[in-house]
Amino acid sequence: MFLRFILYTILFYILFRLVTTMIRNFSKKTDNEIKSKPKTKRSRYEDIEEAKYIEVKQEDEKKN
Repeated sequence: MFLRFILYTILFYILFRLVTTMIRNFSKKTDNEIKSKPKTKRSRYEDIEEAKYIEVKQEDEKKN
């Protein structure tokens, strides 16, 4: 009888800790999602234009 009480107490404690950590982690994720900026996908054209700009800039640095 006493052993069963101890086992149930330990089981309850483990479940309680599991539930509280899950709730804590879930609330942290939602806070981070609110704070984070949404990522915008860059188009292929923007990538090519940026690469051309970097190339020209490097050539200018070599000339100087």
